[in-house]
Formats: sequence, C-alpha cells, structure tokens
Amino acid sequence: MNESLELSSLENMKQYLIDERESLKTRFTMLKSEIEKLDDDLASARAYIASYDNREREHADNSEKLKVKKENLIEQINNAQQNIKTVKQDIDRSTALKDALLSELSDVFDQKALSLARYADIEEGIKAAILDRKEKMPDLKNYNETLRKAHRLFKEAESRMDISIKLRPRKLY
Repeated sequence: MNESLELSSLENMKQYLIDERESLKTRFTMLKSEIEKLDDDLASARAYIASYDNREREHADNSEKLKVKKENLIEQINNAQQNIKTVKQDIDRSTALKDALLSELSDVFDQKALSLARYADIEEGIKAAILDRKEKMPDLKNYNETLRKAHRLFKEAESRMDISIKLRPRKLY
C-alpha cells in the first residue's frame, strides 16, 4: 500500500509534471512568440528610430537651406525696396522736370505769341510805311526837284555874287 500510494503519488507527480511540462511548453511557445513579436517590435522601433534620425538630419539640412533661402529672400526684398526708393526718387525728379519743362513750354508759347504780335505790328508798320511812301513819294520827288532847283539857283547866285565882289572896284581910303 505504501507502494501503491507511492506509486499513485508518483503517478500523480508524473501527471503533474507532464501537465506542468505541457503548460511550460505552452508558456515557452507563448514567450517565444512574444519574444519574436518583441524582436519584430524592436526591429520596427530601430527602423523608426533610423527613419526618425534621417528625418531629423533632413529637417536640419532643410532648416539650413531655409535659412540660406530666407537670407537670400531678405536680400532680394532689401534690393527691391532700394529699387522702389530709387524709382520713387526718379519719378519725383521726372515729375519736377516735367513741370519745369511744361512751365518753359508755356513761357515759349507766351514768347511766341508776343513775337507774333510784334511781327504783326511790324508788318502793319511796314505796310503803313509803304502805303505812306507811295502816297507821299510823288510829293517828295517834287519837293526834291524843287529843292535841287533852289540849290542850283542859290549856287548860281552865290557864284555871281562872288564874281561881282571880285570884279567890283575897290575903293581905297
């Protein structure tokens, strides 16, 4: 009995160990699959970290590129603003020049109008002088002839007087 008890106990123990072994096998299989999952997760995490590191490097590179691009854009903006200031100054100067030229043009037109008026006055004066000359010229020719005759007569009279003074006897006192 003792032996049977022992045998029964051993059998129970054997059964217990077989069950325990099956349980441990099952647990081992589960742990193995969990380890495989963890290995997969670890590989995935490593890939993610590597990807993250690559993205971080790319972002750092992009950040540097963006800084350079930003500096270039700032320089372009500054150049554009300077060009705008220059254009505004040119526009102001052009406007002032245009105003000055328009003022001079207005003065030229005023001078032209004055010159045309003076020219018309001179032309009218010349026409009046020509008309006056045409009207008075016959009289002037007559006056000229009369003056020439008078001059000749005076010259003849003077000559005669000179001759008569020279020919007249002189009295001596």
